[in-house]
Amino acid sequence: MKISFFSSNSGRCYVEDFIDDLTAMDRAAMIAVLKDVESYGLSAVGCQFRQIEGKLWEIKIKAPKKELDLARKRLKEVLK
Repeated sequence: MKISFFSSNSGRCYVEDFIDDLTAMDRAAMIAVLKDVESYGLSAVGCQFRQIEGKLWEIKIKAPKKELDLARKRLKEVLK
């Protein structure tokens, strides 16, 4: 499966900008999942897929560690 990122008319790729802004660990995880998607298609592990329409799909990759840590912290606060 080939993954293509949208680029604006000016050539800016918002997905690449997003990936570049991630921490090194999150960026490595994101790239690994995207490579798995290219290799294994819809059977790739670590993500979910949703068809938006036609050939347009959304790939939902597992939350970054910092987001999971924040969610766990907030859960502990709620359960006190």
